Amino acid sequence: MAEYVLNRNYVLRTTMGHSVSFEKGVPTFVPKLVEREAVLIGAECVGSKNPDVLDPEEVVVPPLSPDERQEQLVAAFELIRERNDSKDFTGASVPTVAAVRRVVDFDADRNEITAAWAEYRQR
Repeated sequence: MAEYVLNRNYVLRTTMGHSVSFEKGVPTFVPKLVEREAVLIGAECVGSKNPDVLDPEEVVVPPLSPDERQEQLVAAFELIRERNDSKDFTGASVPTVAAVRRVVDFDADRNEITAAWAEYRQR
């Protein structure tokens, strides 16, 4: 438990059944389970820095454009051809979905791989 100070008189009641009574400017012991709520109402930790109570921001990765997908597929095809492992190719000599997915950053399907492979072979 740490001590927190609040700039006003306030009784903090949580949904977990805890309550902490703050008096303006008087250090008050706050249980670890209630620290997040105390910081969110403006209480400041005495003698140390307030804990980080914000939820982590969700990282949103924008979808790849068709050109970026094609570039990654071409790079994957070059790596797969360089490895030259027969297990990485289908009976039609097209790279398998599993082999491509191990290399690229997105879920490519069979149709996309086949179309990109045909274009790659024409280069």
